Amino acid sequence: MAILTLREIGDPILRKRANIIEDIKSHHNLYNDMIQTLEKVWWVWIAAPQIGESLQVFIVRIQPTKSYPDLENKWPQIIINPTITAHCDKIIEDREWCLSVPWATPATGLKGKVPRYQQIQATRYDENGNQKEWKREWFAARVFQHEYDHLQWIFFLDRMISMETLCTSNRYQKSLNF
Repeated sequence: MAILTLREIGDPILRKRANIIEDIKSHHNLYNDMIQTLEKVWWVWIAAPQIGESLQVFIVRIQPTKSYPDLENKWPQIIINPTITAHCDKIIEDREWCLSVPWATPATGLKGKVPRYQQIQATRYDENGNQKEWKREWFAARVFQHEYDHLQWIFFLDRMISMETLCTSNRYQKSLNF
């Protein structure tokens, strides 16, 4: 296994639509390297283009919390060749940041409000080639949409309605504490 280098905004691979994975089982080394990289950077999600692979796969490493009880208690989850098949009409704006936008990290950088569907349904494949149906809400739906966007060459910055919502993490924390 290897720790992979994160690609940053401006890298051409991040602005290309990722390729469908035809032979899912032949990429286990990539999946394991992505998981190890994710654990190294203490993050909760990462898409293959972010480590220089133009493939339709992302890893999600989130667990249920008091704030987000709808999450599965299985992680990491390998999401291969995902497709959003349906969504609700309700859109929620919330702050996001991204590993590939170095000045937009949760602790030190910029965050911006991004509108996302509150609930989505999706299909995806697991690392063994099994197709699965997914229904996600709230934070899990937001994470899925954010990572799905990376496979379509879209950054959270592209989805923002207004750049006026950009703020530093420090400013955001101060706004929570009034």
